[in-house]
Amino acid sequence: MGLRTNKITPQAVALGSQVSLTLSVRYGLGNHQNLISHDNIVNLNLWSWIAQVVSIIDLIFARTAVAAFLLLLQDGMHHWTRYLLWLIGIVQAAIYGLSVGGIFKQCSPVEKLWDPSIPGTCNGVAASAVDGYVAGGIGAFSDFFLAAYPIFIIREIQHMKRATKVGICLILGGGVVAGSAAIVKGISIKNITNIEDNTYAMANLNIWVFTEMWFVIIFGSIPTLRKVFLQFSRDIGSAIMHRDIEQRPPNNMEDWAQLRELSGSGEREGLASALGVSLSASACSDGAR
Repeated sequence: MGLRTNKITPQAVALGSQVSLTLSVRYGLGNHQNLISHDNIVNLNLWSWIAQVVSIIDLIFARTAVAAFLLLLQDGMHHWTRYLLWLIGIVQAAIYGLSVGGIFKQCSPVEKLWDPSIPGTCNGVAASAVDGYVAGGIGAFSDFFLAAYPIFIIREIQHMKRATKVGICLILGGGVVAGSAAIVKGISIKNITNIEDNTYAMANLNIWVFTEMWFVIIFGSIPTLRKVFLQFSRDIGSAIMHRDIEQRPPNNMEDWAQLRELSGSGEREGLASALGVSLSASACSDGAR
């Protein structure tokens, strides 16, 4: 239950962040500032900063969820490496938390961050950019570390099939994509120091912020959804097999054997249905079960 909660929380927070970004785009994010009305500039800046702050917080939850999954996967093995996972989780959470604080300290008063017409100063922009570079570097390292970590621990797990081990390594290895996005995001941070055309400059940064966020969530969630995918595949395969068999007359022993196997406890009803025999409502219900 705890791991499931860890997976749901990042997705819920990411949804809120995506909604905020969508509202910012609605007001003109990505357009040049001289093409947007003052009221829309205020609204798009506000929602864009909200989206960025929430996405930063979400990355903390998402990486923590991946680390929790890896801890569960180890099942008591490699005691000393478990501390590395804890360290990665704590350090990236602390750095990203400081980065959020730096965002709100860029301007005084803070409202000037999204409303440039308010009297005040924005002397903290350069310092916030440095915070962003550091956070981006830590984030990229964390993504690469979490992507490579399963390779070193999963080979010694005895109760898991080789195909499953390879699949988990490949899926979590997709975190390399998130790490690459974090690097590009760090490079893009310098653009937001261009306060003369901030509405245009922030669009590119947001692209990479959300690319990193969603890739961390997607690749971190897929392994825990394996049972859902398997059950879905079985249900689809069973439905297709039933349909194919029932659409042709059972004129040989192979068809009779397949029908008997699929029908299970409702053998007589399944066979009768395949032959087109009209059954009573109760018999049909039993056959369906």
